[in-house]
Amino acid sequence: MENEVLDALDDIGYTGALNSDTISEILKAGVANITYTSVIAHLVKELCDFYDIQESVGPVAVENNAEASKCFLMELSGFLREFGCPYEELINGPVEKRLQDSESCLLLLDYLLGEFQAAQLYYTDIPTESVRNQQASTELSCSECLKHMLICLSFPKPPANITPVQLFTKINSRVNEIITHHPGALGSPLLKARLTPNQWIKVSEYNNKLAQEYNLRREMLCKRLDVTIQSFLWSDRAKIHQDSALRLYQPLRQRLKDPSAVTVSDLLSARDSLLCIRKTNSNRKGLETRVNKVLMGNVPDRGGRTGTMQAPPPEMPAFAKRQSGPGPMGSRQQSGGKYGGGRGRVQGGWSDRNSGSKAGGKTSKLHH
Repeated sequence: MENEVLDALDDIGYTGALNSDTISEILKAGVANITYTSVIAHLVKELCDFYDIQESVGPVAVENNAEASKCFLMELSGFLREFGCPYEELINGPVEKRLQDSESCLLLLDYLLGEFQAAQLYYTDIPTESVRNQQASTELSCSECLKHMLICLSFPKPPANITPVQLFTKINSRVNEIITHHPGALGSPLLKARLTPNQWIKVSEYNNKLAQEYNLRREMLCKRLDVTIQSFLWSDRAKIHQDSALRLYQPLRQRLKDPSAVTVSDLLSARDSLLCIRKTNSNRKGLETRVNKVLMGNVPDRGGRTGTMQAPPPEMPAFAKRQSGPGPMGSRQQSGGKYGGGRGRVQGGWSDRNSGSKAGGKTSKLHH
């Protein structure tokens, strides 16, 4: 069941400290472990948003604290009873004696993950409370930005019956007036063409595709970071400090989950100063770290320079023209010279001798 639970956690996008290497220890610690109670509290919160349940469960703040574990169990018991949990061992009996072994902790985790996935499938087309709150916060942020813009431009409070076209026409004229009084302060816009409404729709679609592409790359780099951190914890010395290392790493990792915030408005506000590419090493202060100040000692030369390397010896000797002179080949050529000279004549002599011997043999047979 542990592998099924890990697969379910991966399906819902969980990337915390609960993984295949730590699940046994976390389940053994149970409600006294911060990671386990954090996962349970997150699943309970999501289920409460789906089904509009008023109960809430908070994770333990301190590990191996009996009072914090008891408080967590009481909150969890209230939620399970209201949610209608079918497992008797999770809702009956003394509160302090529940979830005392790894089997019951694994059962609770598997049950909540199954209910959460079922709720996701059922409420796919129905916005949850968290989604509605996110939409409301987005609208609130837009109104706040508009309010700050009007204050900066010294605009009075617009009337209630003003249309968006009228409002933004006045804002545009006010901005142009300020630019004429302060030329060169903002620079030239990067996008100087006037686009049609259909073209703006295309620009928005391209922006969404690019955002998806860069979010995918971001997730890939974050996954590589997670794998790198996990590889650091494989050694026996690092396993002792695994909990403390993950406790420091997880808050920093959570900050990297925000999606791309680039919108079409960033294109409209972009100035031509973005075309000036500045080298990374042009600002040395931005590159100074404690690692850069560490000086390495003498490192042995590992070679590898092609200019100082010698070519390997040839596998076969180079071809050279045959020369006459003292030696077995020279004497053979000299002896061949008596029969007309040259190597070919020597071969001819041998063939003549062979043919002569064959002819002599035939003659002797006829005489006999």
